[in-house]
Amino acid sequence: MIAVRGRARIGGLVAKSGLSTSQFQRRFATEVGMTPKLLAQTIRFDRALIARRDEPNRPWTDIIHELGDFDQAHFIRECRALAGYDRIGGNGAPFPFDKRPVPPAAPQLAYR
Repeated sequence: MIAVRGRARIGGLVAKSGLSTSQFQRRFATEVGMTPKLLAQTIRFDRALIARRDEPNRPWTDIIHELGDFDQAHFIRECRALAGYDRIGGNGAPFPFDKRPVPPAAPQLAYR
């Protein structure tokens, strides 16, 4: 799945495995720690972040079109699901990747 950048057809993997769909899903989740669909989404999301890191001025739409057959709305839903962000920043980058300052961490209190 990594070699095809998360664009593997789950049905094709199931067919090659010789298992039923539900057996494949259970075994995959047990061995990998997540469902095949979630792994594919995670790989695509990671590839998008790497592409943006490598070319920070490149538009997100160019990146997501290069990485798969999903539109910007689909990408935003995946960002929300995987990173917990539900908006796109004014510069077109999801909030965790724009230039907003990170708030300071709360001070650690020692209890005795």
